[in-house]
Amino acid sequence: MKKPIFSLIVSVVTLYMILSGCRQDDDLDDSLNNISSPSDSGSGFIIETQNNSANITGVTTNTTEAGGGTTFTVKLARRPLADVLIPISSSDISEGAVSPASLTFTTDNWNVDQTVTVTGVDDDIQDGNQSYQTDLGLTTSADTDYNGITVGTVSITNIDDDNAGFHLSAVNGNTSEYGGTATFTVKLTSQPLSDVSVDVTSSNIWEGTISPSSLTFTNSNWDTGQFVTIMGVNDSLIDLDQNYSVVFSAADSTDDNYNGIQPGGVSVTNLDNEMPLLPDTNQTTSYAVTFGEDNDYTVNSPSHTDNGNGTATDNNTGLKWQRQDDDQQYIWIEAVEYCQNLDLGARSDWRLPSIKELESIGDFGRRDPTINTSIFLNTKSSEYWTSTTYAGNANQAWSINFETLQISPKNKSSAYYVRCVLGNVRSDLWPHNFVVVGDGTVVHPSTGLTWQQVGPAYIYNEEWFDTWEAALSYCEDLSLGGKSDWRLPSFNELISIVDYSINSPAINIAVFPDAGFPFWSSTTSMVYAGGNFAAQMNLWTGGMTSWGNYNDVGAGMVRCVRGGP
Repeated sequence: MKKPIFSLIVSVVTLYMILSGCRQDDDLDDSLNNISSPSDSGSGFIIETQNNSANITGVTTNTTEAGGGTTFTVKLARRPLADVLIPISSSDISEGAVSPASLTFTTDNWNVDQTVTVTGVDDDIQDGNQSYQTDLGLTTSADTDYNGITVGTVSITNIDDDNAGFHLSAVNGNTSEYGGTATFTVKLTSQPLSDVSVDVTSSNIWEGTISPSSLTFTNSNWDTGQFVTIMGVNDSLIDLDQNYSVVFSAADSTDDNYNGIQPGGVSVTNLDNEMPLLPDTNQTTSYAVTFGEDNDYTVNSPSHTDNGNGTATDNNTGLKWQRQDDDQQYIWIEAVEYCQNLDLGARSDWRLPSIKELESIGDFGRRDPTINTSIFLNTKSSEYWTSTTYAGNANQAWSINFETLQISPKNKSSAYYVRCVLGNVRSDLWPHNFVVVGDGTVVHPSTGLTWQQVGPAYIYNEEWFDTWEAALSYCEDLSLGGKSDWRLPSFNELISIVDYSINSPAINIAVFPDAGFPFWSSTTSMVYAGGNFAAQMNLWTGGMTSWGNYNDVGAGMVRCVRGGP
């Protein structure tokens, strides 16, 4: 009597393992049991047996929780006398699902491949790769040779796609000293086996506080984002915008996959509500009989603090500075990189200063160099780089000469000295939040100054002021916007309205229509003998065009300023 046989071949096709049958001849030995390994051609495992149970142990393949599946085919080795039903099931329905639930072979289709599909089942738990089997159970048939045969199993591994971890959303904005808040959400990336708890704190409680102070995730709320709220803390310091972090403790859980995991941190910035003060030029000597020169008005006298760690704080602007440069000259990109790589005062967030930042530490009351050398050591009477690219030529950047405090753009391939500054970058040290009042004046809240919107040359179509002293007198005598305390601005005040992101002109002409060059300042120079020169600002480019001689005819234009709203 011919014995029944099931013959199966495993073939790898992309994500699938295909099992198909091979025909057994009548004269095969009863003890034949031949298992061959997969060949390069993909013919796979060939299993032949004349025993009443086909042994397919050792045939393995994979499914995935991401939906990857596998298939194999089954057919009979010889024609049955009656229908043969083979039940098919998964040993673990939480890992793999099979289809169909059974195969039926008849006297007509007995040698036609029938496909079994096994699909990986997804879960939310990091449970690792899980092994299970597709069971081909006891056959049922009126053909006694095929009835009651255990066909065997196909071993399968379901590849896990879950990893224990935390998902932190992006922060919704920054905090501020005005009480502004920021939020973000936290959730788990996989379902935990037990509760997972983390503590939440601020790296700097003087800049921001956190609520709530802890988060707990369960196996039911693990994938729901829990909100964390950060509130800015106010202070009375001019400390500029301050970076700090939301810090998480390591996770506490009896689930080993989660216990001890560090969620990481979230960076946030607390925006300062105390604007940097505009420093006085420190020009304290009178060079003219006419009232109104720089030394006649002193506001926000220069003030610096030696921090004792190689840094100094400007108490007007809040900026922290490298006290002593390294006596080396760099091309512009090297200067940028030097500051980025500087580690000083236990801080590594140094940067090359903007033009207005570097100009703010210049001292018009000193010479050789024009800076306070008891604070800013080793300063040369030479050019120093700023980070500000010249808007008129991307191959140039602004530099400041600490012999004369001359401001001019230079080729980035030139080599100059460097002094680094600490902390966040602002688009402008004194943002251009101008308010056009409508009475011929413009208020600048960032500095507290009020400006004459258009000068007399624009109003009357007149020539420039013949002399610096004539410019002083014009502003002292000006009555505008119901106020009479107008004056000629210092150079530090004049540079505060320059916009170095634009050029030709380097000023907002919607606010200040008369943008030309040069404009007189009230600031005189110690560098030139007798103090017979005053600083002029080129509002077309943003540079200090020259030190204009007092007595030059047609020497400069005028825009007056006053100290309050």
